[in-house]
This record gives sequence, structure tokens and C-alpha cells, in this order.
Amino acid sequence: HRLSALHLDEEQAVDATRADAADRLLRLLMLAPSRALPLHLVARIRLDLGLPSDFPRSLLPHYPDYFALSADGRLLELVCYRKDLAVSAVQSYAQRTGGYKIGDPIAFQLSFPRGFELDKNVRKWLDEWQKLPYISPYEDGSHLAPRSDITEKRTVAVLHEALSLTVGKKMEKEVLVKLGEALRLPPGFRKVLARHPGIFYLSHKLRTQTVVLREAYRRHMLVDKHPMMGIRYQFLHLMHMGREEAGKAKGKERKTVRGDQMMGDEYGADGENEDDYDDEEDEEEDEENIEAGVASEDEESDDEDTENRGETGEPQQAAN
Repeated sequence: HRLSALHLDEEQAVDATRADAADRLLRLLMLAPSRALPLHLVARIRLDLGLPSDFPRSLLPHYPDYFALSADGRLLELVCYRKDLAVSAVQSYAQRTGGYKIGDPIAFQLSFPRGFELDKNVRKWLDEWQKLPYISPYEDGSHLAPRSDITEKRTVAVLHEALSLTVGKKMEKEVLVKLGEALRLPPGFRKVLARHPGIFYLSHKLRTQTVVLREAYRRHMLVDKHPMMGIRYQFLHLMHMGREEAGKAKGKERKTVRGDQMMGDEYGADGENEDDYDDEEDEEEDEENIEAGVASEDEESDDEDTENRGETGEPQQAAN
């Protein structure tokens, strides 16, 4: 009954957030220099964007002024570029908190784990890097000098905006790299993810690398939780409850089997070898944390992140 109720809640949430999902998808296409993205790539990140599973049929036809499919059906194309939506999450935050005007330099919000020490030279570099002009990800960056600091800042801006458009403020690294390539980011752009740990967090749970936007979380919980994320959390909670019940059932079964073995041995019957009943459970990782938006690995103490919001920080590894 609870699962059925959750499915109903999910359908209602999809309907209620349909316009929001369309805007997210529109803005993602606005990031692309070609104003188009491969449809298979959009399908791969549909959950990240909060799109319905059948979005080509249930969403796209309702927004003919936004989207169109290419003649061969392989590309999702932008029909209308909305200037009012061409404001990044970084710019919106700066406008809300500091009277930002278009063209002003913007420093990214930074957050580091407790004990993360900063090298003086790197701190100096990052200080200057933060003061560079902020080139909006919705602006053309083709005129910027390759391998320059300002190109790196724009690359960070594009990746930051792409993650900001997701409902969980995170994306599998492999998929984000594919998206970055489709957005025509400069060669080697993936390196900025590791160079800026105060902005991006790399999680390695579930044998999958996930890139998480640090500023979107407080104590490993999303600051602005999208309705779809709450429902996904409940689905995962049910999954874990099912696993726990299955595990308890297995435990009872093993107990019964081993009891029968002891009785068999006592009466001279052929008992099965205890080794046939392997006690090892399948490795369970904290799937709930990742899907619910927790931005930390079990083996790290990032749950005590410092609140260095807007301060300079170290884009490389901590000093020993």
C-alpha cells in the first residue's frame, strides 16, 4: 500500500513540477553553444533534471516554443532562447546577497572539511582567481585564451551551473564529463573538478564517482530540497526496509538449517557442510545517503565541513 501511495505521490510531483522541469531542460540547452544536445544524453540525465520517464511524449509536445527534435530524432534542439532565464545560480545568489550587477566579479562560495590546510601560494593564487571577471555560462566563451585562469573560471562556472540545474545538485562524474563534452568545454576540463574541492565534492559510493555541488548542502542535507528528492528518499527507505526484512529472513533460515545439521549429526544423519551456507551478505553501501543528497563518503569526516562560504580556499590537496 505504501509503495502504491508513493507511486501516486511521484505522479503528482511530476505533474506539479512539469513547468520547472521544462525550464531546467531549456536552460541546459541554452548552455550548449550549438543550442542542441543528443537526445540519448538528455535521457540519461532525465532523473537528475526531474523529467518524467517518457518526457519525449509527455513533456516536449507541451512546450513547442521551447523544444524541437532534429529531423533524424537524435538531437533535442532549442527553439526559443529566453534571456530572462539566462541568469546563473551564482549570479542569482550574488544578486540576493550583495547587490550584484551584470559584469561584476563574483567569488564562488567555498566550503572545506575541518582541518583542510591551505598552502600560502595556492591561497594567493585562488584569491586572485576569485577576483577574475565572472563570465556567465550562458555567454559565449570562445574568445577566451585557452589554458588561462579566466577560461578555467568559466569552465567551473559552466559545470557549477549544470549541477545547479539538477534536482539533487549532483551528477555521476562519467555523465557530467559526457555533458561537458557536449557543451564544448575545453580539453582537460574534468581536471577542474579535482582542482577545486571547495566547490565540488567527489563521492565514490556505490562504486560510482559522483560530483556533488558542496554549497547546496548543509550537514549533508540539501538546502533546497526538490519535491522529487523527498519521494526518492522514501523509495530508497522502503528498499532498505525490504533488504533488512530479507536479511532477517535469511538469518532465520540459516539458523533453522544449522539446527537441523546439529540434529542430523546427533542422530547420525548426513548433515550438509556449514560452509555451504555462506554468512557473507552482499556489500551494502549507503545508497540512501547518495540518492537523498548526502555529499559525503563514509570514510571521510566531511560531515563537519567548515562554513567558509565566500572565503578563499585551496584548489589542490591539503598539506600534510
